Amino acid sequence: MTLKFWAAIALVALIVIFTLQNVAPVEVSFFFWHFSLSRALLIFFVFLGGVATGWSFAAWFSYLRARRVMAGEKEARGRRAVDKP
Repeated sequence: MTLKFWAAIALVALIVIFTLQNVAPVEVSFFFWHFSLSRALLIFFVFLGGVATGWSFAAWFSYLRARRVMAGEKEARGRRAVDKP
């Protein structure tokens, strides 16, 4: 058995313990919506929202960086064409 296997087992055990300790229902009110769900699910959904937001920002900044690089290469090609006799 490898270290990765035991680390995965430990992580799953921690997730199970966390979930079992946070099964109490909580009331969520958002504008005109009202619903009840377990605290563990609420934390999981908030985590997913954070991951999606982080991924979106990373993708946006990656797009901007690629666009800036492409603009720089296009400008450099234009200068080389002008510099050649």
